[in-house]
Amino acid sequence: MIRLSLSDELYPFRLVKQATQAFDQIAHIEVNPSEGRTVCSFSQCLYDDDQTAREFENYLIDLMGTQRP
Repeated sequence: MIRLSLSDELYPFRLVKQATQAFDQIAHIEVNPSEGRTVCSFSQCLYDDDQTAREFENYLIDLMGTQRP
């Protein structure tokens, strides 16, 4: 299992949840808030676990760029 710890200051929780929904066919991602961070745990990945976590973070960054402030 791969865990990705994301700062709440950089990654809004609503966008993390939105990205999780977009990846629901690729991996099971459990999302847990934890002391100013959001921890995403990846399992049952269709592709390599590390690659899936990196692609998820890239997707999240792209998603942030398309959102209005």
